Amino acid sequence: MYRALHKTRSGVPYSLEDRWALAGMTRTGKTTVARQLIALYLRSYPGLRVHIFDPKDVGDYDALGKISGARVLHVRGGRAPDLLREPGVLIWHPRRAPFEEYERFFQQIADDSEPNLSVVDETRRLIKRLGDGTSYPAPFATILQEGAGQLHSMIVLLQEIAGTPRQIVGQATHLLRFRLENAYDERATDRRYARARASGRISTREPAHWHGFYHARVDMLDAAREYPDWRAFL
Repeated sequence: MYRALHKTRSGVPYSLEDRWALAGMTRTGKTTVARQLIALYLRSYPGLRVHIFDPKDVGDYDALGKISGARVLHVRGGRAPDLLREPGVLIWHPRRAPFEEYERFFQQIADDSEPNLSVVDETRRLIKRLGDGTSYPAPFATILQEGAGQLHSMIVLLQEIAGTPRQIVGQATHLLRFRLENAYDERATDRRYARARASGRISTREPAHWHGFYHARVDMLDAAREYPDWRAFL
């Protein structure tokens, strides 16, 4: 069951071996896509456990229970919570948590022997030294690099690519590129869409719709295309 390959409404294959990078400036719709993507995984893989790192704590994922039927548990505080033992969604809202607790949270996921989906929002909170893309929890990179074999899927949201761990985009199976603010971030994603631009499937410099995005699956670059919103994709 957990090794099954499914397809989105638009025909894009996805599985628990995939890593997703959602890159784009604020208010372009990344969180909405992430929320719907989590719900899709919960429907596709009954019994799945989802662990979300969400420092903002502004209710971005509160609707998951309603749209997926999953049990949602919020944990707030400076100590990393233990992972779920039963199906559902655990959302950790770290408050004044030391870097060591971030490491402990992701180490638990990396060491977990069962399939799961982890979601990382506000990636910059993981950086120990601002602007240093190497000072982040090592287990976080382990999940990105080795999680596919353990059916540890991951969704990472990025407002900026510059200064963040290179593995987030480099190891991504799926890259969703929303509107971006600087030239470095544009260059960091353009390689994934080069074939689509050359063939004319992507003809705009930025997504034409405010909540639109370009999508590319790493092993299907010839099929990369633009979507006006999450409904057309998922």
